[in-house]
This record gives sequence, structure tokens and C-alpha cells, in this order.
Amino acid sequence: MATINSSRVPVRNPTDSPYNRACDACRHHKVRCLPDTTVPDSKICQRCAKANRECLFTAPQKRKQRKRTDTRVAELEREVQAMRALFDVRKKAVKEEAQVLSLGMSASGSHSDGKNSDSFQPGGSTVVASAAASPPVHYDWPSNAPLPQPSPQPIPPPSMAQPFDVVDRGIITMDQARELFEIYCRDLTPHFPAVVFPDSTDLEELRISRPTLFLAAIAAASGKVDPHLYSTLHSEVITAYAHRTLVLSEKNLELVQSMLITVIWYYPPGTFRQLKFFEYISMATAMAMEIGIGSTSKRSKTASPAGPEATSMTSEDILAEELLDLEKRRTYLACYLASTTVAMNLRRPTMLRYSKRTGDCIEVLSQSPNASWADKEMSRWGKLVVIAEEVNSSFSFDDPAGIVSLSEPRVQLMLKGFERRVEAWKKEVDAEGGIHVSLLFMYRHMGIYIHELSMHDDHLPEDFKPPYRMNSIFVNEANRANTAQYIDSLAACITSAQNTLDLFLSTDIETLRCFPVFTYVRMLYSMVVLVKLQTSANATTSPIGGAIDSPSLRIDEYFERLINHLMLAVGPVEFRSAYTFCGGIMRLRKWHKDQEVQSSVLGGEEPLAKTLFNPNDALTPPGVYADTSENPASAENIASTMQLSDKMDESNHCVFATVGPMASPAPISDNGFQYSNTNMRGDEDLMAMYNDMGNSYDGDIQDWDPSMINTTDLSDFEMDDTLYSWFGMPNTGSGNSNSS
Repeated sequence: MATINSSRVPVRNPTDSPYNRACDACRHHKVRCLPDTTVPDSKICQRCAKANRECLFTAPQKRKQRKRTDTRVAELEREVQAMRALFDVRKKAVKEEAQVLSLGMSASGSHSDGKNSDSFQPGGSTVVASAAASPPVHYDWPSNAPLPQPSPQPIPPPSMAQPFDVVDRGIITMDQARELFEIYCRDLTPHFPAVVFPDSTDLEELRISRPTLFLAAIAAASGKVDPHLYSTLHSEVITAYAHRTLVLSEKNLELVQSMLITVIWYYPPGTFRQLKFFEYISMATAMAMEIGIGSTSKRSKTASPAGPEATSMTSEDILAEELLDLEKRRTYLACYLASTTVAMNLRRPTMLRYSKRTGDCIEVLSQSPNASWADKEMSRWGKLVVIAEEVNSSFSFDDPAGIVSLSEPRVQLMLKGFERRVEAWKKEVDAEGGIHVSLLFMYRHMGIYIHELSMHDDHLPEDFKPPYRMNSIFVNEANRANTAQYIDSLAACITSAQNTLDLFLSTDIETLRCFPVFTYVRMLYSMVVLVKLQTSANATTSPIGGAIDSPSLRIDEYFERLINHLMLAVGPVEFRSAYTFCGGIMRLRKWHKDQEVQSSVLGGEEPLAKTLFNPNDALTPPGVYADTSENPASAENIASTMQLSDKMDESNHCVFATVGPMASPAPISDNGFQYSNTNMRGDEDLMAMYNDMGNSYDGDIQDWDPSMINTTDLSDFEMDDTLYSWFGMPNTGSGNSNSS
């Protein structure tokens, strides 16, 4: 083996590090480095001499010696001790700053003139005002002088840098917060138990440890008690979300649960364009996936802790760990349910699709021995929503251009399969002890959702996407069919829609004020379906109109009863969801009456245009009658519409033959009180409430805009002049609604 001639190595000091035995070029090509023997005292190797390149020898890199394990553990212990000391210092500084801040706020409050004492002020307004009033301070530094370095002062944690505590700031008292918290746990949670609190929850501890969750819960409950207070607390919640998520980039389970509460009990603004619950649920879902509660755990269910953990963990610790795991699973499942439900109602792509983790959460929540009633209820929701997601993807409801046709045999088989699965789910839930009213709304809504395809031969799929549109009849010649499958699907749509409305009308007023916003959307969707079917029944060009008996739809009856029921729910409390969707129902009624007027003028033909009802026409607008003696639709006429239709189609099928008896209508009201043309004129308190609502809420209910006279969708739910005139009420609004 050839050796490197030492004469070719450059002369260096003994203290220098030794060079590599091969030059850089040979090391790079991984070849032997042999000295060039053709030239005496050569300093280069043979390959570099042939390539006529510089032959460089570099010193080898010194490898850093790896620290021993005990040394690294000791360093980590010292770092942990230093962090603990830093946390103690910061905690002490936070307490001192909170005391100074409370003293400053009390001092500023004592010197205020009391001008805004009756209204709520947003957080930090006092500090901003004082800062704006103080004169600016200028510092003249020499141009060549270095900037002064700040002295090391303890900085409070980011989450406490901005105070969002509504109790300390005097927006509500602790007793009021405790009452609102009890309302949330008692009245709101059973409708959708995504976030539940145990009976042993200490409200003071919750307010300190999880302030945003505490604020979200009492804000949701305030919507039932005082919507004006809800507007203030909701603004505080949104401000807390923006500060903690966007400014401080915090991501934790508390924020996910808080956003879920805000989404579920979201009180809608006056216009569809201002809805934000899709953004909120997207934020909650994205954060849930980022913090890892949606990742599948690889921990074995039968494995027991080994080593020191086996003796350190007590039975209480193991139970607490299992309960925390159930809470995370319930939160992840709630994100899936909310995102899928929003996508289902708004016809948008689902952000969080079904996965193995979703099925695992449903199974664990339903079978775990430590599962609570909320866990089992959420598992029931999950099983039904999984079917809804499959319907959405199978029929391409999120893509109106790709929606399938009911005339395809494959689609008919899938539809029958979905029907059987939903009925099997209903039997399973009934066997477990019954179904909650909010879940029953979802079940009946599924009956319409599955069979909506039968209406697409008359109405464009885009018309069923909020805000719902009332367009002309769309006749699809390629799908023109009047088969038994179409008849059965239409009958199922009618029965499910009427059952949904009957369930809504039979619900008491206090329960209506606790409903999540999704329940109101399902009610409005059911009424839109009936109106569209009525339009098909009145149009001679409709391929499905011949299979529908128009009187059996009971459109006018449902309009009057729904408006009465929603007006009672609004009441003196000024409940926002009932008010908003009452405006939507009344606007839908205007379109329906306008279609009837145009159809009668055209002699039964399809209306040429869809315009809003003009209150200046000679026609008398329909009112809300207090008894059947004033109503053209008498008790005998209403009773006749409840009978099964004997109208037969070409296939000799009865419209309701395959569905069963229709649900009997619910009573008109629970307390016997009716809003009529007479008593509503004298209801000055209710009129004053309507005139003032535009100034009370986040998002506003704006005044009627005359430029929207040709509006053909439900994007604006506010009450306009025409809607007031329908109830015999003069609109004396000041017209000073603020737009946010």
C-alpha cells in the first residue's frame, strides 16, 4: 500500500492540527490519493497533477464529544428550576398589575361625569381615552448616542396582558354570572351537549383558570334572558378570540370549546351576508386538529403503566385521565358535527370529514363505562350526522353543478339504503329511552334532505342553498319522469316538512328560546320546501305538479301559525333568533302571495316574474286572524286539507299511500292568545321593540331598503314596511339603525 510522502505536506507549527491524509478532491471522489512521483518533492497528488488543479489538504473536523446522560439530565433540571422561578416572578407581577389596574379603574370611575353610566363600555376604553387626552412626550436623543436598553422587568403572561373579565369590569355581577351559568347548564346544554360542566364545578375557579370558556357560556345563556346583554357579552367573547388567537397565537382545548358554544348558540344578525358561524366553526375545527385532539391514540387499552408510573398513579389519577380523554373525544366529535351540519345547511364543502378517529370517538363515547349522559347523547348525534354526510357526498349537494338525478337506478338504490339506515337509527334511539326534541328535529330534517332530489326537476339545486331563492319553474326534460319513486320521494318530503313544522309549533316558548340556531334553519328550510312544492302544483308545465295535491300542503295555515308562534317567542324579551326567522317567514309569505296573484292573472300559467308583493295594490293582503270566523280558510276547509289525497297519477299511485298518516296539526298557541289585526295595532310595546331592535344588536336589523324591491332571496330577514302593513301595524321607526 502506497503511503503519502511527508515532503509534500506543507510545513506547519507543531501546535497546528494535523491535515487529512487525502486531498479534498480525492476525498470528494472517494478515491485513493497517491503522491505524484514523477516530480521530485512534489506537493500534489497524481490525480490533481493530471487534472491540472490545485491540490489542497485541509485539517479534519473535530467531532464534538456527546454529553453523558446524567450531565444532560442535570442541565434540564437546572433549566426547569429557572423556569419555575421565572413563573413565580411573573405571577407576582400579574397580581400587582391587576391590583393597580383595579385601583385605576375605580379611580377613573369615581371621577367620571356619569354620562355613559347606563350603557356598557368596551374593555380598555378608559385607558385609550386617557392616553389620547394626555399630551405627547418627545425625547431628544443625540444622533450618535446609542438607544437606552430597557431594564429587565417582569412581564405578565400574554393571556393576562389584556383584561377580559366582565365581572371585574362591572358589566355584570358575580351573582348574575352564576345565574347565567346555571341557565346554560340547565336549559341550553341538553339541546346539544358539546361542552358540559360537572355539578361540582367551582365558578370562581372556572373564571380564573378558563376565562374565555366562562365568558362564552354566560354569553350564550344571556341570549335567553336579555338579548341586549348578549350583544355586549358576545362582543367581549369575539374580542377575546381575536386577541388570544390572532395576536397571541394561542391554541388550546379551552378556545376550541368556547368557539363551539359560540357557534351552537349563535344569534343571527339582520342579513345573511353578516353570518359568521361558518368562520367560527372553521377556526374551532382547525385549532382542534392542530392541538392534536383529533389524532388517533396508539396507547393500548389493556396495557398498564410500567416502572415508576405504576406506583405513582392512583385510581383517582387514572379516572381523571380517562375523563379528560372522553372530554377531548366529545370536543372533537362536536367539531365534526358542527362543521358537517353547517356544510349540510349552507351547501358548502365539509371541512372535517368522517375518519377512523370519528368512528372511534362515537364508539368510545357510547360504550365507555365512565361516559356521561352528554357523551351518549353526542354519540347519537354522531351516528345520524354520519349518514347525513354520506348523503351530502353521494348526491353532491355541496356541488350544485354535479348533483345526481333521481331517475338513475343507482341513485334510487342509494336513497332506499339511506332510508333504511335512518329508520334503523331511530329504532335504536327509541330502544335506549327516547329522543330529545333537538335531535328529533334533525331526524325529521333528514327525511327532507334525503328526498330533495325529487324536486330538482322543477327547481334548480342552487335554489335550495341559503339564502333560498324563489325562481321560475325549471323543467329538466332529460329527467322528466313521474314514476313511483318520484311519488314516494315527494310524499316523504311533504310529510317530513309538515312533521318538522308541527314539532316546531308544538314546542313551548321557553324551549324555543333555548334552541340552537340550526333548529331555526331547519324550520325555515321545511317551509321553503312546502312553498316550492306549492309552486310546482300551481304550474301547468311542472313535471311533478300533477302528483301534488295543493290543498294538502296547508301553506296558508302554516304561515299564520308559524308567524303567531314566532311572535310569541319574540315577546317582550326581544328574542333575536325568533325575530330574525319570523322576518324570513314573512318575506317568504310575501313571495308566495305574489305568485298566487300573478298565477291568477295569467289564468293558471306559471308567473312570468317573481317580484315582491306591492302593498299599494288594490288587493287586500292576508292578515293573521284571531278565530276561524274571520278566516276564509274556515275550520271545515282546514279539516278537509288534512285528509289523504285521492288524486292519482298515471302510475295509479296515491300521493301519501307509502308514507302513512300525516301528523295532526299542533294547537295554534299554548296560551290561547292570538295576534290579530286588531290587537296588534294597539300593541305599542311590541311596536316600540321592533323600532328599537336595529340599535341593540351586533349586526343590526336594518331598515327596509327600497332598492331591494326586486329581491328574490332570503338574504335579508329584517322587517320592512310591507311586513308591518300585513299585520295592520304602522311602521313608525326612526330609521336610524346603525350598520356594523
